[in-house]
Amino acid sequence: MKKISCVIWLFCLIPALCFAQSGAAANMVLVEWGTFQMGSSTGEANEQPVHTVVMYSFFMSKYEVTQGQWNQVMAKENPSNFKGDTLPVESVTWYEALEFCNRLSLQEGLTPAYREVNIHLVVPETVPCATSST
Repeated sequence: MKKISCVIWLFCLIPALCFAQSGAAANMVLVEWGTFQMGSSTGEANEQPVHTVVMYSFFMSKYEVTQGQWNQVMAKENPSNFKGDTLPVESVTWYEALEFCNRLSLQEGLTPAYREVNIHLVVPETVPCATSST
């Protein structure tokens, strides 16, 4: 599987109602729900038609995920090419990033937002909230 060489921003779906229970709140910001138009009426066939997309509210980290954070959450070797606990983690696949989010959710006492369907992780339409012990 091809790896994406980019910095991972913690883009874990954490429902707004559940988030106050999470210990990670200090480094997260709320991105409010909204709608936007996606697609093209004049572009390629796979860009058509123009349609409305609804984004649900979610929390996102203010900062990149560091290699130190990655090492604390993941049970895998750090994939980064440029090593250092304070450096952003890079060279991970999309699925590794989703796995990171799920593992972080479990550590925070939340229900993971991504589930595996066949061999791919996907976002469910609704994310149930687990009660945190923190």
